[in-house]
Amino acid sequence: MSFIEIFILSAIQGLSEFLPISSSGHLILVQKFVDIQEGSMAFDVSLHLGTLLSVMIYFHKDFMILIKDSTQFVLGKNKNPDLMWQVIIATIPAVIMGLLLTTLQLEDILRAIPIIAVNSIIFGIVLYYADKHGKQINSLYFISKNKALLIGLAQSLALIPGVSRSGITISASRMLGVDKISAVKFSMLISIPAILGAALLTTLDTVKANEKILNTDFLVGIILSFIVGIIVINFLMKFLQKFSFKVFMIYRIILGVFLLMYYFFLV
Repeated sequence: MSFIEIFILSAIQGLSEFLPISSSGHLILVQKFVDIQEGSMAFDVSLHLGTLLSVMIYFHKDFMILIKDSTQFVLGKNKNPDLMWQVIIATIPAVIMGLLLTTLQLEDILRAIPIIAVNSIIFGIVLYYADKHGKQINSLYFISKNKALLIGLAQSLALIPGVSRSGITISASRMLGVDKISAVKFSMLISIPAILGAALLTTLDTVKANEKILNTDFLVGIILSFIVGIIVINFLMKFLQKFSFKVFMIYRIILGVFLLMYYFFLV
């Protein structure tokens, strides 16, 4: 891959993984509309690892609490670590959904442009509505296990391109009364097992295919997606302290309408 291709794919991964606009949808669209060579499986791993590192470093305080709680639970010193259970419970539905889609072999069908377009519009509107009408009752450490499960069920829908993992989890959190900043934080924290799981699965496929993992593309992909990820998370956290999700809804609607017009009138 050329440096330009690596840069574009890394930037898109870093941008769309955390902004509520669907990373999988945008990566699919770039490959369809722009003459960019599809990255190797090893390169996909690098993108996941770069964005994973950006979350862990930016939210290092919350991440360390998560690690501390988990360690104390294993050692028997903390029998009910709230944040750990919240993250685990919110992750389980996505794992089940992923296995279901793989078993039914629906991945290729769900990558269709009309599906991405419709999801972009619908869940963009849902995001804005949830933020506008959701109450701000609970903070990050007061999300109940029941609410974590509901947020996890919402996250499982993000396996369908165009939905947006961050968008749907933030929407669910806001509808359940989680304040805006805590909703974003929780969305980022539960992205850790999701991104890590995707990286591990891709790594296994890479090993099975006898594909070399460590190369220049791999290292550049990690660095670029990490840098973009940090910048995007920092932007989002500061942006949402002053503004709503309205701009993301508008972007998603415009994108969805464009894709529908392209598919039905230009293809």
